[in-house]
Amino acid sequence: MKLAIFGASGRTGKEAMLQALIKGHEVKVLVRNRASIDLKDSKLQVIEGDVCDAAAVESVVRDTEVVLVALGARSSKEASVHSIGTSNIVAAMKANGLKRIVVVSSAGLYGSKDSSFFFGSVIRPLFLKKVFDDKVKQLEILEQSGLEWILIRPSRLIDGQKTGKYNITEDKPMGKNIARADVAAFMLAHITSNKYVHKMPILSY
Repeated sequence: MKLAIFGASGRTGKEAMLQALIKGHEVKVLVRNRASIDLKDSKLQVIEGDVCDAAAVESVVRDTEVVLVALGARSSKEASVHSIGTSNIVAAMKANGLKRIVVVSSAGLYGSKDSSFFFGSVIRPLFLKKVFDDKVKQLEILEQSGLEWILIRPSRLIDGQKTGKYNITEDKPMGKNIARADVAAFMLAHITSNKYVHKMPILSY
């Protein structure tokens, strides 16, 4: 399958890219700095650009079949990358006739409602308000898109080996952590599956 991946320079997106290539998929990625992808593969096409640039996004989505999104804001100044980037991706998908988009967000999307009291009542509002407000906007864009979207909400992301053993819930995470490798595997497992279309599964150990 031909995949477009946004956020491949981040640890979760890079893991998704690597696993996709191992599975034999053709992959196109958009990164700000080409040097951030040190892998060379005949099935990998790296395009340098910004996800906030609609033309750059369209060039990546063109001639692909499914989109994977693992965008991350490096600071509160870049918080709008989730909504602006996703808006550009959705527009490009519609222009090119794509339907399926799998997006990584966060288990703490709604604060204390779906995460721990400390995170939802202290960390999120004091330090991550702009980032998470934009993640909510990202969800709203997907809900209004008419696409086959899946929003994955991992608990705290950690480095580690893929286990294939984790909890999937819909209200709150059952555990505190989840390896990026397992999140990436879940993304790839649902590029064709309809089980979680228009749903927001939470992943945790």
